[in-house]
Parts: sequence; C-alpha cells; structure tokens
Amino acid sequence: MKRSSALLQRLAFEVLAAPAAASASSCSAKHTIETAVILHGILGNKKNLRTFAKELQKLRPNLQTVLVDHRGHGDSIALADGSANTVAACAHDLEETFASKDFLAAVFHDLDPNHPQHHRFVPDMLCAHSFGGKVALQYYQNQLHAKSQKPSGGLKDVWVLDASPFKYPASVLHDSSAHSVAQVIDCLVKAPRFFPHRNAAQQYLAETAHLPLSLAQWLSASMLPAASLLERQPQPSGDGDVRGTEVAFALDLGAVQSLFKDFAGADFDHFLREVGHKEAAHDTVVHFLRAEKNALWDTSGDWQRLREIVADAQRHHDHSTAKHRRRTPVDALEMQGVGHWLHAEQPAQLARLLHAHSAHSHHNSL
Repeated sequence: MKRSSALLQRLAFEVLAAPAAASASSCSAKHTIETAVILHGILGNKKNLRTFAKELQKLRPNLQTVLVDHRGHGDSIALADGSANTVAACAHDLEETFASKDFLAAVFHDLDPNHPQHHRFVPDMLCAHSFGGKVALQYYQNQLHAKSQKPSGGLKDVWVLDASPFKYPASVLHDSSAHSVAQVIDCLVKAPRFFPHRNAAQQYLAETAHLPLSLAQWLSASMLPAASLLERQPQPSGDGDVRGTEVAFALDLGAVQSLFKDFAGADFDHFLREVGHKEAAHDTVVHFLRAEKNALWDTSGDWQRLREIVADAQRHHDHSTAKHRRRTPVDALEMQGVGHWLHAEQPAQLARLLHAHSAHSHHNSL
C-alpha cells in the first residue's frame, strides 16, 4: 500500500496508495482516486498518523493519503533554517510542496500525464492534528483568498483535530505544569543532543525529565541516526563527531519553539466568521473535532465560542439563496472517550467519524 517516500526541496512526504488503485484497470477508474493530506502536530512527524490514515483508507478504498513532515520536524528538519518559523510559513511550505515536480509525480503516478489538472494539486481532504490544524486553516484561507482560486477548488473537507482556532492565553507558552507542551519542549532543549540508542533516550525522558513512559516512547520513536541528521542540519563544530550508532531527536528545537509561539498567537476568529457567511463561492466545510477529555476547550471558553460561530453559520446557511449548497461551511463535533491524542487512542473510531461527516464525491481533484 505504501507507494513512495521522498525528501523534497520543500517538505518531506509519504504517499499511501489508494487500495482501489491496485485493482483499477482503466484510466477512468483511476480518475476516481481522491487525495487526503494529513498533517501532524508539534513535536510529531508524518509517521504519527499513519495508522489512522490506513483506517480511513479501509472505509474509502479510492482515497490515497499523503503524510507530511512540517518544517523543523522529521525529514523536513533542515527546512526551518534561514526563514521565519510561523504557521503562515508552514502553510506556504505546503503550497510550494504541492507545486513541486517530485510531489506531482508521486500523487499523479497512476494518472495520464496529460490530465488537465496535472499541473495543479488541491487535496480533496486536509486533515490536521493540533498545531497542524492552524496550518490547515491558514492554507485554506490562502486558497480562498487567492485571486486565481476557482469556485470549486477541489478541497471538500478541512478537519481540525482537537485544536482551537483562536488565540491561546499567554499562560500556554509558559505553562510549566507536568506534561504541558511548553514543559516537554523545555525538557528536550535541556536533553543531551545525542544518545547511544533510543532506549537510553526513553530512560532519560522518563527518569530524569520525569515524563510519562508512553510520552517518552512516543518522542523517542521519532529519533533518527545522528549522522544522518547532521548531514541535513549542520551543527556548530564539536557536534559532528558522533558514533555511527548514536541517535538524535529529528527536531529543530529552536524552530519548534518559534512555531509553538506563533501557533499560540494565531487567531482565525474573523476568518471563520467570514467563511460562515460566504455564499456558494465554494463548497468546503471546516470541521472542528474536539476530544472530549481535553478540558482546555471548556476552561478557555473556546468551545462555546466556536459553537456560536457554527450556529451563526447555520442560520446564514438556512437563509442563503444558494440552495444547491447542502452543507454548512463550519461544523463542530465532539469525539467521546478520548484525549488530545485521539488519532493514537482510537484511530479506527476517528476514521469512522471522519468518513461519516466528509463529502463522498466521485469527483476527483486530481
């Protein structure tokens, strides 16, 4: 099912071929293939959502999925160098990657190269967890505001998984409570640059940094050979002398800190209200999916605020003259019994929920 993995001049990605593609014998059948681009959260990488992606493909055999590493993460670690590390920069990275020859060759692999939209890629679905959620919103905003954007740009569903679209309180950036994102980033900054093996890193994070073992295991799973990382991201003299067996976190922690700060400050309130009042210039739905056990939604008041935006969009939709539009442009759902890492806790349940609430069109954005 895995088709390709590549390190581009922009972002690294992995394509999981649509199960139906293997049995498609005609060009017309292959043109029913749809594409979902899946984005991870801060400190993660493209492998984090692979299990969920495969569960989604079981329900939608005509769906190919593209897993992407953000700048400063995983195989895109070197791309954070020399530019501002912001949510907007990450959205621009997506646009650049989607236009690159390597990416187009991968996602259009089974299609006629003379297909009229082969030169331009827009995913059918954009699904993003946590930090990636605001990147997805920024990408959609860019697409919607672009002068060249046609009414039906291909993007049908934007899924924001357990991320508020609003500006976070300043306390989030300085939250030193156990296991907060800020605290975990601080632990990694203070950690040794290299470890002899992953188990040593797990032990350090669990025993010295006092992180839960499950979190230590998750973080260490993204480690790569130190020599490989140094080839992509040269370090000051003294760091280059590593043994071949040593490993390091596939993270540019300086970039991660900047990205997290910008993520906390990004606010899409005005944009969502604009989307909620759009006439039928597009048929994209932005779905916000809250994890029931994430109490921050309630303590911040963001869940109520988001539901008010959804209700306002629904009222406008009900009175809209665009009768052919069947879906409200902003939606808010809750997934029961899960915490923030919902894609890891219940990947099959998450896939079923997305499948049930996403567009099921035979049109292919490719």
